[in-house]
Amino acid sequence: MVKVASLRLYMPRLQSILILFTLTLSSLKGQEVPKSLESTYSSMQNGYVRCMVLPAIHPTNVSKTSQPFSYWYNKVDQQYGSLRATLQTADIVIAPILATVSPPPFSGGPLYGVPEEWFMSISSLGITHACLSNATTLRAKLSSITSRTSILKQEGIVPVGLFDVHEQEGVHCVIQEMKGLRIAIFSFVYPFDDYNGQFGMSGFEADRFAAFYAEHADSIDCWIAIPYWKNAQYGVVSNADQIALLKSLSKAG
Repeated sequence: MVKVASLRLYMPRLQSILILFTLTLSSLKGQEVPKSLESTYSSMQNGYVRCMVLPAIHPTNVSKTSQPFSYWYNKVDQQYGSLRATLQTADIVIAPILATVSPPPFSGGPLYGVPEEWFMSISSLGITHACLSNATTLRAKLSSITSRTSILKQEGIVPVGLFDVHEQEGVHCVIQEMKGLRIAIFSFVYPFDDYNGQFGMSGFEADRFAAFYAEHADSIDCWIAIPYWKNAQYGVVSNADQIALLKSLSKAG
């Protein structure tokens, strides 16, 4: 099973909150039955914005050669199909995606190369927003990134965490209006020292975020931040680093 974070957003205008989901590669190993799913249906009420956040999604044990669409759909269904009914009851489903569009032979991590059919199959789960600031994107070719973004948009999924090719300044944030609420979703790599500006990747800088928050604070009801901890699986990002980032986000607004 995949662990899912579920939340209901129903705060009045001008009262903003920040929700920080710490998603690392270690999240990919979680296979426990999530208690949060058991209470999901009973906790949902009319008039609330229902938001669910998945740990990182990535293809596993896939064929290295070209296969029909049904093969890729079945692969996605075997891995994540048990979540489909639950996810489709939510208004917003956010999923960090570790995968790139690639010709055969398809590969595993860190690129997780798969054909377009895999991304089309993923869209059937009910994902609405895909967080793309991560190590996979950092290592991919620009043509692959552009192709992936186009496919996701065609499938009705909003990419989060990447600027357009010629826009690399400021804070990349998707503002989603839902049931009278304005929700700001942003995804970034942290720390970001070695990759600033690569492929329009979104990084976190406290001063930039503070300026962005000041500009939009009166119109945003909820802020959702989803960082990708660069090289966390190798112990490069410490708990102290993560706590420092959380304090920076909180201090900025």
